[in-house]
Amino acid sequence: MKFLLGMGIVFETAVLILFLTRLELVTTKTLLRKFKWAVLAAFVVSAVITPSGDPVNQTLVAVPIIVLYLLGIFISWVFKKRPEPEGGSEG
Repeated sequence: MKFLLGMGIVFETAVLILFLTRLELVTTKTLLRKFKWAVLAAFVVSAVITPSGDPVNQTLVAVPIIVLYLLGIFISWVFKKRPEPEGGSEG
């Protein structure tokens, strides 16, 4: 049960990253700079939610977490707020 709940929350990672970047609480550059910490956090989370303690299963859980983190960064880069052009049409 812990594994299913944990993986359900993990699959919301990309949505959470998009939400945080749209609110301008984090930037894509910051998320990329903190990639090493994200990998460490992915392995810690996978160690907690994996039913067995062997490294193979932990890695099989951690890899999708890392991929979702990178996917979230890419999606937030695509949908980030762009500055409005100055000197637009006046009406």
